[in-house]
Amino acid sequence: MRELAHAGGLLGYVASAERDPFSVPSRLSDAASAVGADAETKLIVPGHPELAIDMPIPYGGMNRHIWAAHDRMFDWLSGYGLLPGNNLSVLKGSRCDLLTGCYYPNADLPTLELLDQFMGWGFIIDDQVDDCTVGLDPDRTAAVIAEFVSILNDSPPSTMTPAGRALADWWRRVTGFCTDSWRSQFVNSAGLWLWTYAREARYWADGHVPSLEEYLSYRRDSIASWTYSDLCELANRDELSEQVRRLPSYQEMRIPMAMHVALTNDILSYEKQRELGRQDDAITILVKEKGCSEEEGLAMVVAMVNRYLRAFLDSEQRFYLQLKDAGIDPAMQESARRAVQSLRTHIRASADWEIDAIERFGGDTYYVRGSDSSVEDVLVLPATS
Repeated sequence: MRELAHAGGLLGYVASAERDPFSVPSRLSDAASAVGADAETKLIVPGHPELAIDMPIPYGGMNRHIWAAHDRMFDWLSGYGLLPGNNLSVLKGSRCDLLTGCYYPNADLPTLELLDQFMGWGFIIDDQVDDCTVGLDPDRTAAVIAEFVSILNDSPPSTMTPAGRALADWWRRVTGFCTDSWRSQFVNSAGLWLWTYAREARYWADGHVPSLEEYLSYRRDSIASWTYSDLCELANRDELSEQVRRLPSYQEMRIPMAMHVALTNDILSYEKQRELGRQDDAITILVKEKGCSEEEGLAMVVAMVNRYLRAFLDSEQRFYLQLKDAGIDPAMQESARRAVQSLRTHIRASADWEIDAIERFGGDTYYVRGSDSSVEDVLVLPATS
């Protein structure tokens, strides 16, 4: 072992085998093994050897073009003024290109360049809101997000921030070869993700601590899994038909996939963030709501993650059955199977990258919102005469 909302509602995945969905198991290891005793691989939660995340999905490999794409990503971001001063070293330290390489192991170099650019852009936006002062101003955060969403909806404002101009360039190149069906899904996924920054900025300014149910209702969006998994179709150069996208089980798969990635992030970053003041993660919220210990909260969230994995795998099997029943042609069925494998890779790669980040960064990975003065603000509109 390596160290490292659906019909029942998102909280339905919290429920243990016992009647009380928030009952604390008598043995912490019971929570960690609540799903899949037959799992081929388990990822041990760093610092908690009794807790394991089930991971029967094999490692999908690393894209061989990562170094070439890495250099071109930095050139592109620098060209739009997004990496002044220490911003360059902050982004280099994140090694977001490794995440792109794991998410899209088979993408060719031109495609990986596009995917790497968007990954780098997304990491910069995250740093800007979390570490720079923009995240302390909910109105300003909302205005910036509105700019980005308008760009994706092909109605860019006349004046844009440097990040907005970069996004507009990226979107123009991507939409030159993708279908309307894919564009519609991506715009919806990216909009859901981006607007969570405005929501969290408002919560921060108001001192609002969400309940677990409220937190789970938007956590699946804030992790951006739907956004980055949509890009798998471009990486594969094999887009799905609208008929496949509309299959109920296809959309059902996306919910537990995103929640697995989101709560795995909560688990693996918890130790690094708990000393930094106010936290908004599933473990902290559970501890406050239920009066349980941190260990018990971690155990319950690990159990949730394992149930999300089982829900994903169950939806996957239903998806294959629905493909046949829908009379979809064999070539598109093969494309759909390739897309599902990419969703599986997304789950595994996210966990691998998180664990690698812990090993690379130690205790210096995370910052208190607005507290890192070394990150320069690049979400500023140009001055007008």
